[in-house]
Amino acid sequence: MRPQPRHASMKVAPLVRMADCLLGMAAHVGKAPLVVLLSADHDAERLALLARGAFPHIPVLYCPATDALPGDGAGASAANAGQRVAALTAMGAPHDVPPILICGAEATIAAYPPPEAFVAQPPLVKLGDQIDLADLREQLIAIGYRADERIDEPGEVGDAGAVLNVYPVDAQRPVRIELEDGRVRSLRLYDPLSQTNLEEIERASFGIASAPPVPKDAATLLAHAAGAMVLVDPGFARARARLLDLAKEIDPVAAAPRISAKVWDEALSEHAAQPLIEGADTPRFAGKRRPIKALETCLAAEHDAGRKVVIAGSVRDVRFFARRLGKLLPDDLPVAPSLIDALAADAARVLVEVPIDEVAVRAALLRENARAGQSFVVVPRIDDLPAIQALLAKLVPDLEVITVHGKMGSAEADEALIGFAGRREHILLARSITESGLDVPRANTMVIAGCDRFGVGQLHQLRGRVGRSARRGHVLMMSAPGTALTEKKRARLNQLVAHSALGAGFAVAANDLDMRGAGDLTGDDQSGHLKLIGLELYQTLLTHALRQLAGEEPAPPLPKISTGEDALLPDDWIVDSEARIAAYVSLARIDDTAELDRFADELEDRYGALPAPALTLLATQRLALSARDAGIALQPGAGQRVSDERIIADRRPDTRPIEDAANALDALIGDAA
Repeated sequence: MRPQPRHASMKVAPLVRMADCLLGMAAHVGKAPLVVLLSADHDAERLALLARGAFPHIPVLYCPATDALPGDGAGASAANAGQRVAALTAMGAPHDVPPILICGAEATIAAYPPPEAFVAQPPLVKLGDQIDLADLREQLIAIGYRADERIDEPGEVGDAGAVLNVYPVDAQRPVRIELEDGRVRSLRLYDPLSQTNLEEIERASFGIASAPPVPKDAATLLAHAAGAMVLVDPGFARARARLLDLAKEIDPVAAAPRISAKVWDEALSEHAAQPLIEGADTPRFAGKRRPIKALETCLAAEHDAGRKVVIAGSVRDVRFFARRLGKLLPDDLPVAPSLIDALAADAARVLVEVPIDEVAVRAALLRENARAGQSFVVVPRIDDLPAIQALLAKLVPDLEVITVHGKMGSAEADEALIGFAGRREHILLARSITESGLDVPRANTMVIAGCDRFGVGQLHQLRGRVGRSARRGHVLMMSAPGTALTEKKRARLNQLVAHSALGAGFAVAANDLDMRGAGDLTGDDQSGHLKLIGLELYQTLLTHALRQLAGEEPAPPLPKISTGEDALLPDDWIVDSEARIAAYVSLARIDDTAELDRFADELEDRYGALPAPALTLLATQRLALSARDAGIALQPGAGQRVSDERIIADRRPDTRPIEDAANALDALIGDAA
């Protein structure tokens, strides 16, 4: 293998290196199964994304390393384990064209079950299938899915009502399954953020989210690629040795077996292996006097020599070059899609651990460095910095640390932050200035020292600095040296452990409010009477009071309408009680019929066709809004006290059902006249 080329330097754009890797693969794809071994896991992920666009007819598989720390009892996330299972299952399946398996050095350290353990087929659901959603939910939980209320992370499954929401571990979007008479009426992909439907699909496969157990006679990763050619990145061997040594140091008695250097070398010797990148560096044209002309000349020479050319860049870049250089490019030119666009996926879940000790801190920082990442270490006060600096010097003496705090000049602080973002140092030690404004996607580990001195809101903001890429972030919290967490503080910190999904900020704030109380806005009391009336009513009363102080005319109250029918959201339709209560709260906040229509559409999107009681509830609300807007004053009904302030609207035999709110209102106005 030739020495690591200049473009592998941290200072050179990663797309240049990815282009070299694609060129190294281009001569071998389609001839035999191909295994591509890179030094870093994130490079393997990038290359897999690009290769799927560059070689659209070739199955490109990516096998990630575990996202659990060595010795971490929590284990890998469902999405992470599911990706590995899906890749190895697909590698052993029959293909019309030989597949490509891409992975980083860390993925080769783990021992795997033999290929025959990956023959189980994942559950498949198609339109028209007769299924039981409760049974499907239990089946998914049995293969590693986690039950949750709001389904917005891979590997989650919701409650089974008329609709079942599932986020497959091997898919980009969650799936909503709706039944009618026991058969699948619709399968829809939906947005995990807004929870609204995106498109209809005909079938959905739910990848297995837990790997088979590893037997004593474990297999290497290469055992899953019999007869494959192996292309090895120049830095792979060194990276693998470093990661293996780190794993042995941190977790000497591992529960799962590892593949030693000797076993790995023996397995590699059974395959045809050669360097991934050979020959001259990829030419660069950005610094040329006439870059387009220089590029045209280079492409013409490559084309005339019969060599393949790969364009890797953003969608805009590819379109730009395709328009201007189309005459010079061969018809079968492999073109890679946008690396930037492809990597703009949702951030991974952040794993929070509390409390932890110095051994765990050392393990986390060394592991992040070994996988070519960076780390944050945060303290609550500037006075705490010297003690933590000394601790880091003792735990990780080989890692470079940069310190930033509020007493530094702005120019000095900016230079330090820019240097860290450019990977000049391994660890950023700072006071809580990292709460906002700092975006370093490769920094996926954070240690918070003196976590008991931060508020829960601050801690939630801090953990948002990690997990900003496809990797799972790790946040490790430790109390101040010489102090132990009280039960009350531990309970508050455990909120961050329990609420780690997308959009968890509101849940964290609500739970913290329940624990501490809201206090008195005009006094010193921090545990006021809010609990007695509830947060929603308190906010409503406060809003009305502020409007009155501002001189605004208060909105008239809605009439209370009795239909004599059930008007509710059935618990067998919205199964989760918290989601059902949230729907009632949303309905109570609606102030016009257009918003009510959007709410009805959202309910149907999330939970399926509205049952009769829900239709009656929405129609009653529509009637109340229409009556208020028509200026109908509240009048007592027959036999009612004036203080009841209700309108009793009896349905006439010749009127349409109450669902038709407009006609019902006309009938009501006619009766009043």
